Order: sequence, then structure tokens, then C-alpha cells
Amino acid sequence: MKNIYAFFVLTIFNIIGLNAQCIVATVNSATICSGSSATLTASGASSYAWSPSTGLNTTIGASVIANPSVTTTYTITYAGNANGSELVNNGDFEQGYSGFTFDNISNATEVSEDSIAHGKWAYYADHTTGNGNYLIAYHWRTATTDRIIWQNITSISPLDANKNYLFSYWIKSDLGRAPNIANPDYLEVFINNQSVGTYQIPSNFNNQSPWTNISFNWNSLSYTTATIQIKTHYNSSNVNGGIILLDDISFRKTCSNITTATVIVDIPVVTANASSNTVCAGTSVTLMGGGASTYTWTGGVSNGVSFTPSNTKTYTVTGTDANGCSNKATTQVTVKALPTVSVTASINSICASHSTTLTASGASNYTWSPSSSLNTSTGVTVTASPTVTTTYTVTGAGTNGCANTTMITVIVKPLNIYDINGDGVVDPTDGTILTSHYNQTDCQCHPGDCICRSDINQDGTVNVSDYLIWLGGWVANQGRYCN
Repeated sequence: MKNIYAFFVLTIFNIIGLNAQCIVATVNSATICSGSSATLTASGASSYAWSPSTGLNTTIGASVIANPSVTTTYTITYAGNANGSELVNNGDFEQGYSGFTFDNISNATEVSEDSIAHGKWAYYADHTTGNGNYLIAYHWRTATTDRIIWQNITSISPLDANKNYLFSYWIKSDLGRAPNIANPDYLEVFINNQSVGTYQIPSNFNNQSPWTNISFNWNSLSYTTATIQIKTHYNSSNVNGGIILLDDISFRKTCSNITTATVIVDIPVVTANASSNTVCAGTSVTLMGGGASTYTWTGGVSNGVSFTPSNTKTYTVTGTDANGCSNKATTQVTVKALPTVSVTASINSICASHSTTLTASGASNYTWSPSSSLNTSTGVTVTASPTVTTTYTVTGAGTNGCANTTMITVIVKPLNIYDINGDGVVDPTDGTILTSHYNQTDCQCHPGDCICRSDINQDGTVNVSDYLIWLGGWVANQGRYCN
């Protein structure tokens, strides 16, 4: 048995040529929420290339996972089952070692000896019948360079210029004595010395793994011939070597086309609206979300229900649309402080017909009510002359536009009944006025005037009886203003 350092061939398999008509591939579109993903699956063709790569986990294969950040339309270039004749000679290896070559096989004797010596691997079934031939390539630890494991001997010709061709092979691998090897070898296909694609052998590939189809589209451009190579790339960390099985290598002209799939990224444009974004303390506000179906607010706020904010705060609304996708928006409600309004009176209790001065503070502008017994209804200071006890309300507006109120009550004490002229003092002048009103009647028609005040006993006539009553009252009340 000779020491072989790189690759060997053991025959085993058969491939059926395909003459399918050009087909139309289909692929699903999807709607996702921002940050989510969707699986796009194409069908009806044999190979697929996706672009752009943005948001895709891979750009080849029938199925991709897409999670773009914005709505994206992907173009899928696909090739149908090859509808041209098979251009690879002995791609199924049923003719033995004819039609292809590879590195590090010096003569057929070595191949024959190795095939016999490794007959114990006959349990590897070929791709189709299970009993046919396939190629086995051994890559031992002593191999330290990349190797060609298959190449057509005679250039394939003639090719049609600027046409699409599909190169494919089936692979089965056993990574040797150490399963789950980190960084195993990978294969690369070259056509006319230009790379058309690579295949990384999975680290867990073993003799129980199924045959796997690998295919690549290639456009002939101006080429009329093709030399095809499959290379294995040496990996220094793979010290255990490995076994690669190839079968049904094929190269055919294909029909290809493109289709598209759109992933709509549903990002609802949520708005946060306030009935007023700036309010004075104590004023209610209503928050309303827009752009979605349902809304949830922070701060215990219910959408569309008024509330009274206690301080300036930013509120966040989460809006969810009919697809279950959500987005957020914020709005700030500024709460302005109310002025602290106060009021004082120069005299809180006055006699009827007397006045008092009311003075407000704590704001910039003031409005007073009721205004009927005031000298003015605005200003810091007003003069109040109520005839009865009256409560005044003053509204003070601050520089921030917010207003507050406070109240003050002015007590009015009635005049003393002996103060006939209402000058606030009981003295002999009152008696003189009273006597001047003798025998005047019907003063009840004019309550409060001097004549009526002279009718102390209120019997309708001013006479000596009233004077005698006044005289006694004057002794007890002289100098008093009010009762």
C-alpha cells in the first residue's frame, strides 16, 4: 500500500440528465414589525440568488430569513432545472476514471490499490441508486496546500455566449477520526480560473449525513469553452484530515429569470397629542394618541380621558396597529404655577356710609368683584363702600398668564339710631335736626333719610315723643359712630 498524501478516487454512481422546460419561480412576500424577521421561501427552480443582501442571513438558497429595518424589495434571480444537454463527461463516475483529473494521483495502479484497500467503506451509498460509483477524496494531515479534487480533462465546448449555465454537484463528507472539527476544509468551484462559489463543509458532517446538492449559476459572457475545477482549501487547524465524496457533477445551460419579494416593515407612525401642552396648575388636559389602533400611556393616563397634571411631565404613548406592530411617541405637558394672591383691608368693619381700602398683592394684574360698591374694578388698590356686609373676590394674574383668586369680607355695621344726620357721631346736632322735623309724616316712604331717621320710634310721625327718646339715647350713646 503506497502512502498517498492528498486525494484518491473510488468510483460509485449514476446521474440522470434533465430536460425540463423553463419554469416560473414563486416566492412569498411578508409584513413584519420593526425588529422582527420573516422567512421568505422560493419554489419552482433549482437555484436562487437574492439581492440586496441587506437584512438577509444568506443570499443563496431557496429560503432566507429577512429582517430589514425598512421596507425592502428583494430581487431573486433563479435558474430552473437545466434544460440544456449534459456537458460533463462521466459526471456520475460510472465510466470509472475517464473524463476528469485531480491532484496527486500519479497513476492508475495507486488508485486501484487504494480502492481495494479501502473497500471497507463500501457502506457509503451513492447519490441515486445506492450501488453506483462516486468519487472519494482523502485529505490527510500531511497535505499542506489546496488541492484540485475534480477537473474536466477536455474543455467543455462549444458554449453559447452570454447564456446562463448551472454547475452542480452532490457532496457527502466524513470528517475523519474527530467529529465536530472546528474550521473544517471548504470547497470552491472555478470556471475558467474564476471563482463562482464556495461551500463550507459543516463541522458536524459525518457518514450519517445525507447527500447535499451544491449548485452555482454562471453566465458565459464571451466564453465559448469552460474548464471547471473543484478545489479543497487546506485548513491548518484541521489536523485530522477528512473524506469528501462527490457524485453527479453536472454542467448544463439553464433557463433563468428574476422575481421579487417585498418585506414590508410595518412601523406605525404614532403621534402623541395633548389638548394643551402648557396649562396652569389645576387645569385638566386630555391626551390622545394617533396613527394606530390602541394606545397605552405612561403616568396612569387613559387615552382620551381628561386628567389634571400636578407638575410638568413628559408622557409616552405606545400605539399598536391592526398588525400588532407598535411604535412610541412622546408629548410634554408643562404645568405653570399659580400666583399666590393675598388681600388686606385698611378697616375690616365699617359703619354704613363709610369706606375702606382694599389692597391686593402676589400677582401683576387684579380684577375685583362685585364692583357695584367699589370705586374701580381693577388695580392693586380699590375703595369699598358697601352698605351691607360684602365679600369681595380679587383675581390676580401672574406674568406667566396664570391666575388665582382670594376673598375678603368687609363687615358693615348699621348706624346708631341716635345719629340722625349720619355723620357717625351722636351729638346735639342730631337733636336739633330732629326738632326741625316735628310734625313731618310718611317718612316710612323714604327709609334712611334724615326725616325717617328722626322718626326714632318709627310711628310715621316725627314729634316730641321721638325727641324724648333721642334725648335719653344721646346721654348713653353720645360720641358713638355705629351700633
